[in-house]
Amino acid sequence: MQESSSAPSHSSLDANSRSSVSRRFSLEGLNDGLHTPTTTHALTQQPGVQDVQIDLQHNCIHIHYDNTIIDVETVVEALRNAGCPPRQRFLDRLKYGWWRYLDENARGNATSTQAPCCSNPATIHAQRRRR
Repeated sequence: MQESSSAPSHSSLDANSRSSVSRRFSLEGLNDGLHTPTTTHALTQQPGVQDVQIDLQHNCIHIHYDNTIIDVETVVEALRNAGCPPRQRFLDRLKYGWWRYLDENARGNATSTQAPCCSNPATIHAQRRRR
């Protein structure tokens, strides 16, 4: 059974922007229906969360959020506070670390005044030392 809840976007970007990501978290204690409304409410109250879908059959949650506003650590903390901590196996921790890296890069690129180095190779070529 899947339950869906949409939260209003606290972002000036639309849902199809590059900074919107969809993440799937496997949860430890989502077996009963009591945690579902609490977890959904806890996540939709976070700024940047655009959509939350809970899959009780697979014991996981799908979250669509803007990673320039909210990061994976905030989502994990909100899940813990709601009483449904995400699974902490080795591959899960590795996945969270990768998502943390991607979220930090997206936030850094969004707040940067200059474009990333690879978007304008002409400036790289102009800065090379000539012999």
